[in-house]
Amino acid sequence: MALPTAPAPRPSAAAHLLALLLYGGLTLLYFRPDLHGLGDHLVPNLGDPLFNLWVLKWGAHKLRTGLAGLWDAPIFYPARRTLAYSDHLLGPAALVALLTALQVSPIAAYNLLLLGSFPLCGWSAWYVLARSGLPPVAAVFGGAAWTFSSFRWEQLSHIQLILAAAVPLVLWTFDRLLAERTWRRAALFLAVYAIHMTGGIYLAYMVHLPLLALVVNRLPDLRRRRPSRRELAALAAAAAGAAGVAAAMFQPYVLAWRGSGPRRGVGELRIWGASVLSYLTPDDLNLYGAAWPDSYRRPENALFAGFLPTAFAAVAVVEVWRRLRDRAAAPRPPGRRVAAVACTALAAAGWLLGELHTWTKAPPLAEFEELVPGGDYDLPLGLLLLGSAGWVVLRRPWRRGGGVRWRELEPWWRGLLLAGLACLALSQPILFDRAARLVPGLGGMRVPARFHVFVSFVVAALAAAGLAVLLARLRSPRGRAVAGGLALAALAIDLTPRRIDAPPLRPEDEMPPVYSWLAGRPEVRALLELPWNEPGAEHPQLRDIRLMYFGTRHWRPLVNGYSGYFPAHYDWLRGRCCWPAPEGEALAALRRWGVSHVLIHTRQLRRSWQRQALARWEGTAGVKRVYAREGDVVFRLLHAPSSPGAQPPAGPPPAPVPGAAGAPR
Repeated sequence: MALPTAPAPRPSAAAHLLALLLYGGLTLLYFRPDLHGLGDHLVPNLGDPLFNLWVLKWGAHKLRTGLAGLWDAPIFYPARRTLAYSDHLLGPAALVALLTALQVSPIAAYNLLLLGSFPLCGWSAWYVLARSGLPPVAAVFGGAAWTFSSFRWEQLSHIQLILAAAVPLVLWTFDRLLAERTWRRAALFLAVYAIHMTGGIYLAYMVHLPLLALVVNRLPDLRRRRPSRRELAALAAAAAGAAGVAAAMFQPYVLAWRGSGPRRGVGELRIWGASVLSYLTPDDLNLYGAAWPDSYRRPENALFAGFLPTAFAAVAVVEVWRRLRDRAAAPRPPGRRVAAVACTALAAAGWLLGELHTWTKAPPLAEFEELVPGGDYDLPLGLLLLGSAGWVVLRRPWRRGGGVRWRELEPWWRGLLLAGLACLALSQPILFDRAARLVPGLGGMRVPARFHVFVSFVVAALAAAGLAVLLARLRSPRGRAVAGGLALAALAIDLTPRRIDAPPLRPEDEMPPVYSWLAGRPEVRALLELPWNEPGAEHPQLRDIRLMYFGTRHWRPLVNGYSGYFPAHYDWLRGRCCWPAPEGEALAALRRWGVSHVLIHTRQLRRSWQRQALARWEGTAGVKRVYAREGDVVFRLLHAPSSPGAQPPAGPPPAPVPGAAGAPR
């Protein structure tokens, strides 16, 4: 049998240490060129990683000073619950608070979290695979295949997806609880579940799909053997505790989006959803990633498992199919066989049409976008479901004594495969589009392909099982040891990344002095920083990320901001302001919102007309200069100058709410 038939005993303490040292050594090897700058360089860029550093610093700040106002992060003023516009990262923020208390700089703390996640992810995958019954070398192989996969290299900018060490443990402890309902297993699952849920909202939300698959897998066994009262009490306690943790994490998001639930458009799903090409695409960081045509790449769709893991996973799948396939099937009438082929063709046509919807977002096929029928995935999904349902109905009479004996698989492995298939299906836009309209909260997720976090673990587990099959065919223990070592060495080369960037970043003590001045001014109720766009910036929002980072020096509320969503009032203001300073209805709106100060970086006003306009604005707009140093000028907004018969200008809604415009992250 390709997959183990029973769980294995717990590994020894020495085995745990060796696994951590092995994965830690690979991590140091892969990140070696940039280890010298952990304190003042940020891995791998100053885009989303800088935003996530701001989130971590805010969480650590609130953990040190009290959790009141945690969700009202100081961006997009005067919007509320702005932390719920993206991942909260509360668990990692607690670690940052601990590290900074030990005199580790926040930048170094971020880098340590990022780098430390790799050996922890490898260890957790190794532990689960070893407990699943795989031999030690195969379990080590599977752990490395998961933690150093192409998908994780591509997600290096999203620490909320890199910090996934609890994923294998959540799945394993939950299945163990379903298999044997004891208080000890309930407490262990609840502890791991709580750690996972506090890591970030993306993984916290997505994990419930594979958990549901594990429940469906174990449900027949639960029905056959009714649990005792003690077992029911343990299950009920675990369910109640998990519900409490989930409510604490999800409630702020529900409140933030109440009455205006976010819904991503089908166009975004076509960009960010997985396709067949995604599973053949390596990340740019892979040694062979440059060989893949850039024109076919789509963001966050480098899902290639690697040459060796893909080959070994195929070995496991073929072996499982060969062992479980029952060839003693009932005769198939020719008419029904033709009908089944027709239904299969119908389902395949729907799937292919859905793939075309996704592929025509890539540049080589974009010119054919208008030739694909339908504007969304409804038609492809209808064909897929109709053909699949017809095939199942026609096939049922033939299954007397035939088919695939899935029940012979060990329950954990059967549930793991079912969880992987469910996540694989939901990573596809053709299925995600309809599910997002039905499942609460799912429509706010921008990247269906991120379900590959769970799919990639299943692929790594199958790769480890495939290696175990091949090693078992060698009679000599020495031969198995040598072959296993060679497989690990080849995998290390297969998954080796190219040089990982780490651009320099100013620490707090090197920030411009204006931010230290703001930190000592309690009269600054809220602040707008200008100009909006930094000359030569890769994206306009990257400037706001830098301003948010500088804002960690004083933590005054900012009108500026960047996150997973932009509120409506922010888009309104940016459309009317500021060249180079707020005037008219924009200035009136700022006063109504309670903004007290405007900070203008005059060195970035490169044209003479901008400087002249600023001087004129200072003399006529009802403002007072309160700080000027090194090209940074702070103005306090005074009461608006009035004129007889003047009418207040129109402004945005007085109570800003999140809009539906998706951010580019």
